[in-house]
Amino acid sequence: MQKTHLAKFADNDLKFPFTSNAYIVVDIGGGTVDISVHQVTMEPDYHLSVITPPAGNECGGSMVNKQFIKYLETLVNDEGFSCFLNTDDEIEHAVNLGELKMLEYDTFEKQKRIFADSDDAEDTDIAIQLPYNFLKCYNRKLLDNTGVRLRRDRLLITRSQMREFFEPVVSGLLQCISESLNKVPEHLEIDTFYIVGGFGGCKYVSKAIQNKFLSKFKYVIPEQPDFAVVWGAIMARQKPDTVKARTVDATYGVQACLPFIAGTHEDSYKNSESVCENIFSTFVEIGDTIEVGNVFMKSYPVDSRQSCVDIRIYRATEKDVWYTTGKRPKTSTKTDKVDIQPLGDLTIPLSFAAYGAENASIKHDIIQVRFDFSQTEIQVQAFNQTTKTDVKVVLDFFCT
Repeated sequence: MQKTHLAKFADNDLKFPFTSNAYIVVDIGGGTVDISVHQVTMEPDYHLSVITPPAGNECGGSMVNKQFIKYLETLVNDEGFSCFLNTDDEIEHAVNLGELKMLEYDTFEKQKRIFADSDDAEDTDIAIQLPYNFLKCYNRKLLDNTGVRLRRDRLLITRSQMREFFEPVVSGLLQCISESLNKVPEHLEIDTFYIVGGFGGCKYVSKAIQNKFLSKFKYVIPEQPDFAVVWGAIMARQKPDTVKARTVDATYGVQACLPFIAGTHEDSYKNSESVCENIFSTFVEIGDTIEVGNVFMKSYPVDSRQSCVDIRIYRATEKDVWYTTGKRPKTSTKTDKVDIQPLGDLTIPLSFAAYGAENASIKHDIIQVRFDFSQTEIQVQAFNQTTKTDVKVVLDFFCT
């Protein structure tokens, strides 16, 4: 394969295949940045392991657009464009809101890409066409603002100002990359960055990354970085065994009860049966490397008086979690709560029809639930150990 077929712009001395045992993938999309470090193993067969917890932030391309909108709010001295949007006419409101969205995600987006991929002279302005209704509403404020330059219906922005829109985004991106590199084990040798995603193909952004880490790494940017993620997903589906292990990004568990231990458990969680409630029963902890296919099992005794089993899955941002409420153990010197969020509800419908409806006696089963955190998404299966049959599982994730 020719190097020019793979990379849009890369170091001239880039050789294939790479000799290091790890590389970093920086996926810079429209909304978020996602970073992961992969270890390469060539023997006995070629495979990959994701060796750091997936990291990222919200410094994607759309954040530059939001910086522009904030700047525009300042120019017209109207936060949230209330003068433009607050109208009793629903149609007028919808039209004006649509114009703002077109301005942010179409008109400005095109000029942002031209600026980011060009090498024009410093005194070359960027012209942003403003919507007719927007100009009609704010024309006087724009004309009275000495810091505003208009050419007919176009707002003129200097290249220096455009860089200011990019600055917090690039700064957050570089910080996130540095934090990810600091988590890489010392025995691994990383020499290559793969920069992908729609915003990853932006010259301004990729140059900022190279300027920051130029002396340490080589860079590969695909010809179509926005499609590289899609192609990777297709390839992973075709060859699911390529990735052998993944490092989890959080601590996952479910709520459970344990016999109450005086002096250890929280007194307020003790119920009338001397059982401690709200226990965080941990499956995996943040930073754990899980081999693909390694599942965690938990058994739940049920009887024919139940119509279903409800299980809530929790996600925490640190290790050694005790309670689903976020409360720390008595021995902890920290006073704040652990950051715990309910991830979703797992519902297992039950049916005891196999025993015969005419039999009024209570029947007992054991439902074994298998949790798989080694994939790109959490997978759950349930199995009835009494009837030796698979059980339907409904997993409802909360929006976060």
